[in-house]
Amino acid sequence: SIACDSKAMAMMKESADLGFFYAQVKLGSTYYKGVGGTVDKAKSAYYCTLAHSQDPDSFPGYWLGFIFLEGSGGMVKSLYRAKYYLQRSAEKGLADAYTPLAFTLLELGKAQSCYFPGGKFITGHNCILRSLFWQRKAADNGDPRAIKVVSEFEKNAQRGCERCGRINAEFNPDPMKRCSRCKSVWYCGKECQHKHWKDGHKIDCVQY
Repeated sequence: SIACDSKAMAMMKESADLGFFYAQVKLGSTYYKGVGGTVDKAKSAYYCTLAHSQDPDSFPGYWLGFIFLEGSGGMVKSLYRAKYYLQRSAEKGLADAYTPLAFTLLELGKAQSCYFPGGKFITGHNCILRSLFWQRKAADNGDPRAIKVVSEFEKNAQRGCERCGRINAEFNPDPMKRCSRCKSVWYCGKECQHKHWKDGHKIDCVQY
């Protein structure tokens, strides 16, 4: 009932204000998700921050990541802070953080203008590969959106050499060589693969 929900929220708030970690976690997520019509992202940010201060590797970081990604709850939108919180959550194995982190990394790369005119990212500053790493993680967990993104990316990427741009079927009769480390770029041969590694792929390459 509404009365019971109100009483539970009051008790939870009292516990959270006394410093109880799990009450802060629950209250932060409840205010964010709006369970029982209680959406208040400013309060969500407040209680998630309190909980995060007690345990930086805890679940509240996930909600803080969203808050900074949206610029909600009175917080200024910050892709850097969103990345920080979402990445900590993802690295701790929170599967729900994989896809939003992938999106944040991609947006961060665009904001930093790390790409050539036409949309191709500069080697050594290619956030697509780091974004794709987390998309693969989400796909492995069965996320249908991530599965589609990874599938479409691989279909397009293997059409041509990442370094020289040669189209696979048209100019290169041999099978394309795939980077065995990140599994996200293809080459027409060893020469392009070695040169691309020195050009900066060694910075972008994330082992999967």
